Amino acid sequence: MASELDQRLGFLKLDAQAWDALQRNLPVLEKNFDAILEDFYGHLTQYPYLSEKFHGNVEPVKNKQKEHWRTLFSGEFSEQYYKNVQHIGDVHYKVQLPPQ
Repeated sequence: MASELDQRLGFLKLDAQAWDALQRNLPVLEKNFDAILEDFYGHLTQYPYLSEKFHGNVEPVKNKQKEHWRTLFSGEFSEQYYKNVQHIGDVHYKVQLPPQ
């Protein structure tokens, strides 16, 4: 029987071809992470109900997002990656981050 991770990856159609594409594009994406994150979190912090979630310090969140993206685009979807994604979801739930 396939693990829950394998089932989720299959559902998302993340196969060897998709992993290869992710890995090939990582260097280009990684060069732009800082600019993308600056724009993204700059946008989010314009909304008081979201800005308050960061307690005035968005830098640690940006760094965590960068770590997550590096792993995501590396194509290495291990059990540890799955645990990390679950932890991210738990944190979002704990701070009552809206899913949109």
